[in-house]
Amino acid sequence: MRSVYLSAGILVISLSGAWLRFTMEPDKIGENEVLVMANQADRIQEISWKSEKQDVTLKTIEDAQGKYLWVQYTDKRTPDALQERYFKAGPNGEKLLKNLSPLVGIRKLNGDIESDSLGFGKPSATLQVTSNDQIRTFTIGDESYGTRDLYVRDDQSQEIFLIDDAKLRSLRQARTSLPDRSLWANDSNQTTSATLTLQTQSLKLTHKDWQDRGQSKWVKTDNPQDDSTQIETWMTKVLRVSVSQYAKPDEDLSSLTEVFSCTLHWDESLDTATFYKHEDDSWWAQTTHTRGKVKLAGNALDGLVDDLPSIFQP
Repeated sequence: MRSVYLSAGILVISLSGAWLRFTMEPDKIGENEVLVMANQADRIQEISWKSEKQDVTLKTIEDAQGKYLWVQYTDKRTPDALQERYFKAGPNGEKLLKNLSPLVGIRKLNGDIESDSLGFGKPSATLQVTSNDQIRTFTIGDESYGTRDLYVRDDQSQEIFLIDDAKLRSLRQARTSLPDRSLWANDSNQTTSATLTLQTQSLKLTHKDWQDRGQSKWVKTDNPQDDSTQIETWMTKVLRVSVSQYAKPDEDLSSLTEVFSCTLHWDESLDTATFYKHEDDSWWAQTTHTRGKVKLAGNALDGLVDDLPSIFQP
């Protein structure tokens, strides 16, 4: 019986200690870290950031290729001429999801601090995060003196936190930091082979020694002994092409003309980029990764297309 009482006493002490820790420090999760919002990346449905200069909305969309973030961006720097852009978020979008899952702060401020002195009288932005159909709203105040860390208020609890500005930087700089500029889901330097298609012609290429970037080169699969200098130069340039903007949902692209395509093969996957010429002489493309048509940066493809017929020659 004595052992039963002893065990029960130990249990009571343990539970009491756990209760005290829970009630006294509910949000401290690590050294110099406090919990601002519990979350999991795969549960986030929408992220909204509204400020004087921009409105940004990121929505999680799932298709046959998996989940991705689709962004609607409104540039409000010229109020009389708002500009809307749509694009798929790149690596910084994934990083943002991780930063919000969970969202942690440097510290929580005392409740007796005058909030207006921290910029909440005229907030710089509002952040909303929707997860499992539940919305959390935060008001963004000023930057901390001497740093760029942000004062952030939880609108539900009215608690104020100091948060590392890097956690929300991709939202503050959404126009330049969030767009996915790549045509490909995987690293193009790690492709094992490629297939070029020009009208009815098709040419298979091998990425020889692709594991060694210093020695790798592109050669014709059927004639690897041929001089591959032109092919190597051509492939290097075409794989550097990047996205400048995504097509708007209602954009008329009926004047696009298909010119050629390039299929890249990796060890366990492949993707095809189809390249189009617009009547205004701009270049567009589409891959599985981009999900839709995208406008390409610059006019590098002009010279590359001129060289295509010679590449197909035996």
